[in-house]
Amino acid sequence: MGRSWFLLPGAARDVGTGADGSIFVIGVDRQNSAGFGIHRWNGSAFEAGPGAGVRIAVDPKGNPWIVNRQNEIWAWEGNGFARIAGSANDIGIGADGSVFVIGNGDRSSAGWPIHRWSGRGWLQISGYGTNIAVDPEGRPWVCNEQNAIYRWTGSAFEREPGSAVDIGVGADGSVWVVGTDGRAHHYWRGTWAPIMDSRGARRLAVDRNGMPLITNRDDQILVRV
Repeated sequence: MGRSWFLLPGAARDVGTGADGSIFVIGVDRQNSAGFGIHRWNGSAFEAGPGAGVRIAVDPKGNPWIVNRQNEIWAWEGNGFARIAGSANDIGIGADGSVFVIGNGDRSSAGWPIHRWSGRGWLQISGYGTNIAVDPEGRPWVCNEQNAIYRWTGSAFEREPGSAVDIGVGADGSVWVVGTDGRAHHYWRGTWAPIMDSRGARRLAVDRNGMPLITNRDDQILVRV
């Protein structure tokens, strides 16, 4: 039996998932100059919580990290968001807890510099990009200003085939992108397999079972089941 998309209630501009199964979205409800509301999936609906942002990722314990309109970075610490030093344009977190950001300085033709969180500060690694995700071993995948896709090998970024505007990696290691054709694509044996009924995809995350969640150009939230 083929898989299909299930429409979740609500509307969103970005989506993030944690290795514990947590799902968060950046909604369409403008809060203030920092961005849009943050909502957590409770199993039947998205509950509004504190804070505002434009990009979101979720750590293995289910804590959201956000980037807001001022490029500030904030992390949930149990009863509220705490400011993290530095600035960013996008954020990704691996199932091992590794946190990476696309920074906000020294822009090149490929995008912005890439940084890894050490627990005390951000350490720049080689490469530039616009969107980032992190695999279960703590290795970032990025797409850049030219929509090229790169994977970190441990010492450098290696070019992968295809082109993308957003990227996500699940806790099981599954890699998906939103292609330049507006469809979700699954990485399989060195190539990208497009999902033909996913036209209009805009942002993407991958759950712990390797299934993508997307927001589309109509701000709908869909999960592959």
